Amino acid sequence: MLEGALENYRPIFEKANQLHIYDQLKTLKEVSSEKFQTLWGEVKSLHLEEIWSKFKDAIEHSQKRSKLAPSDVSPVPIISTIEDSWYSLGLEEISKGRVAALVLAGGQGTRLGSDDPKGCFNIGLPGNKTLFELQALKIQRAERLAREAYPMQKQPAKVLWYVMVSEATKDITLSFFEKNDYFGIQKEKVFFFEQGKLPCLDVEGRILLESDCTVSQSPNGNGGVYEALKNTGALQHMKNSGIAHVTAYSVDNVLALPVDPVFIGMVQDKGYQVAMKVVEKKVAEEKVGLVVSQNAHPSVVEYSEISEEASHARETVDGKTCLRLRAANIAYHYFSVDFLEHMSHNARYLPVHLALKKIPNFDVTQHQFYQPSSPNGYKLEMFIFDSFEQIPVEKFGCLQVSRDTSFSPLKNSLNAPSDNKETCIRDLYALGRKWILQNGGILEQGDCPFVAPSFSLQGESLEWIRGKRIAEIPLY
Repeated sequence: MLEGALENYRPIFEKANQLHIYDQLKTLKEVSSEKFQTLWGEVKSLHLEEIWSKFKDAIEHSQKRSKLAPSDVSPVPIISTIEDSWYSLGLEEISKGRVAALVLAGGQGTRLGSDDPKGCFNIGLPGNKTLFELQALKIQRAERLAREAYPMQKQPAKVLWYVMVSEATKDITLSFFEKNDYFGIQKEKVFFFEQGKLPCLDVEGRILLESDCTVSQSPNGNGGVYEALKNTGALQHMKNSGIAHVTAYSVDNVLALPVDPVFIGMVQDKGYQVAMKVVEKKVAEEKVGLVVSQNAHPSVVEYSEISEEASHARETVDGKTCLRLRAANIAYHYFSVDFLEHMSHNARYLPVHLALKKIPNFDVTQHQFYQPSSPNGYKLEMFIFDSFEQIPVEKFGCLQVSRDTSFSPLKNSLNAPSDNKETCIRDLYALGRKWILQNGGILEQGDCPFVAPSFSLQGESLEWIRGKRIAEIPLY
């Protein structure tokens, strides 16, 4: 925080490699008091030396990073067998109002060809359900299952839904929820909160300006969730509401369960502070982040960070040969509220990651706006999983689930061969088909095999369709 006369702070700007900002402030102070106060106000909120230090660390890490050898990293303990008690235990926690869902919804649908936030995207399901509606229906279904399993609770089962938006998605998202009457969820059970921003830097680590008196900034990544929970009051709201368990997931995974009774039951039973769902990586060449153990702490590493030897290493588990590092990250997390409280005070220690981008900016030397034709700077992001080094691996759970039940992301337009609208529909229909046939339903050519969450969350409660033609009793 900068206070007092500008001249007193020149050493700080110099030490942080931001003398160009100091010079711009001096210029503005002479020509426009209003513009000076605007830029001065933004700069005061930044931790200049910390930003410069993190930038240097990120550059050094990218330049000196060596591939992880088998001796550098070990498999994280994986749970692949679900215990019968977990489902009921999870429903009991839901029935007590101790479970919340947190959707990371700060991304725009630009790559999908949409100007709206991703959660507002209509993927072509019956009834034109959007991603937000699909998730809202799943939350309500989990509440209903909990009420039915534990009808004697003093209060009806209640799942709070925390929606993290960005500056770019906030207004549209709030308006979308209001327009759709919160998809049947009571308004007071939905809490919107905005993630923070970090300044954009040029390739030398100098802060870029958006105009002659404003800093160029961009959303600080999903790792910004910890600080945002604290700064917006969302974390205090969780504590006041008696929440103990939070599942955090990406808005674009159409198969994600905002609240999974089995997963909640597992963490309650095992006493984990942090947990993840993963899918099995079966091919060494697959480009996917991996959940591993490093120095007795859980960690997520990119495929590009692992040596070929470590990537191809195999082991035998229960008589089956599989990749040694096989826990593929699907961005589905569990956090105890106690851990979120801890991280809310330690978020500043998270590293930043650099994304080289074309960033329009105001050139303070030429005193004009500049539109680059090639990448000219970095957007800074924090990753949600960089907090994992704060806990021992014994307090971390890793549940291996099937891709066909848990992971189908919507990331690309139809021009891409995967992770697009059609593949998401295919995966939703395949799951519905599986449930229908398992319960003895009759499917004929041309039938729509989509099972809406209002009918079933995970394939349960569908015994009544045995022997029935699905075309006559659509499940959506």
